[in-house]
Amino acid sequence: MREPSRDTDELGAVRQQHTPNVLNQIDVSPSHLDRVQEGLWRVMNGEDGTARDEFEDADYVAAGKTGTAEVRIIEESTGDAVDGNNQALVAYAPYDEPEVAVSVVVPYVYTDEDGGSPGTANRIAREAMDAFFELQEERQEDTEEEDQEEDQEGISEEELDELLEEE
Repeated sequence: MREPSRDTDELGAVRQQHTPNVLNQIDVSPSHLDRVQEGLWRVMNGEDGTARDEFEDADYVAAGKTGTAEVRIIEESTGDAVDGNNQALVAYAPYDEPEVAVSVVVPYVYTDEDGGSPGTANRIAREAMDAFFELQEERQEDTEEEDQEEDQEGISEEELDELLEEE
């Protein structure tokens, strides 16, 4: 966890760092795990994937699982109960070597017929993952620029003269 920063370009100081604590593990064969991961890939990339539309043009390959749970929503204006759902998406990317994972739950979304917006959780997850990779790229570019500047600075004429005098 980090402290908030007034400067939006800088991260705040690290306040607390968490160390993962594995609570349990399941005994699963590599072939079964591969099959599960293939299913997670298909959700985001497969022809009939429920999150494909949102992720098909991403600059990274993601994998994940969408979900919905039916609910009844009471409309404030009329007091009528209408159908809705809770939307969910858990995902990670890149698929081959995960660097980021997200979990999104959007409760009480009206169905299409009642003016709802399908895929809200998918859009939120896409924006979060895009932001992660954009920030990662910006930081990498900043680091490369700093390295180039240091390389270009090299040694000053005074330092060179001093070195030559010592010899």
